[in-house]
Formats: sequence, C-alpha cells, structure tokens
Amino acid sequence: MPPLAAQPVVQPLSLRERRRLPAALAQSLTHFRSPTLPVDAPFALLPELGPFARPVILPSLAALARRIHRLRGDDGLELRHATVLFRDRGRTVTEVLAIEEASGRRRRIGFAWHAGRPWEALQAALDAERPMHAVEG
Repeated sequence: MPPLAAQPVVQPLSLRERRRLPAALAQSLTHFRSPTLPVDAPFALLPELGPFARPVILPSLAALARRIHRLRGDDGLELRHATVLFRDRGRTVTEVLAIEEASGRRRRIGFAWHAGRPWEALQAALDAERPMHAVEG
C-alpha cells in the first residue's frame, strides 16, 4: 500500500512571526480572518467568529431578544462586553451565554450587535421579551 500523502497543516501565526511580516500583509491576513457585518445591519447575532461566520440580521432589538430567548431555552443568561474586529473596523458587541441551572455550565449563544447601543438596551429588550414561563417560575 502506498504511503499517505502528507497533508499541509495550517497553523495561526505566532506573535513573533506576525511582527516579521510587512504591515500590509499582516493587515490583509487579519482582514480575511475576520467576520463580515453589513454596514446597514441594525441588529445581528453572530453564532461564532471567523471568516466564514454568517450573522443573522434582525430588524429590531425586540426581534434580537426573541431570537436569544429561543436559543437559550430554559437556561439562564449572562451578558459580557466584547470587542470584535469585523472586516471594516472593531465594534463593541455583547457576548451572550446560556447558563445551565443544574450544572452551571456555560454555552455561547453568540455575539449580539445592537447598533452601537449600550448593553443596557439589550438587557431591557430581553426583560421585555421574556417568555411567560420564565417570569412565572
């Protein structure tokens, strides 16, 4: 049986290797490894980060809150500030995590872009759109 051909391994560049690259090349690599977000997207949820991440564009803050509640199910929520480098520029977003009540395990729902509004606006929308069974229980 012939030996298997060696597969190329793609590894991220170390900080030392990035410093050796010309600035334009390092910027290009960062650009192509970053997710995209349409300029006119008022609200979006990115399930993951990376060059092939596809944001879910939503028309309103209430729609974003309903999507987050649907994805979290009966789990609790934790919101964290984060800065994500999109292809055009860095933007402040809110990382949304679901917390399982029994085990305390955290599961990332995604990164919420809410048109530059403070995270308190997202928190207020989440409170307003909270499912009835979550309010009663």
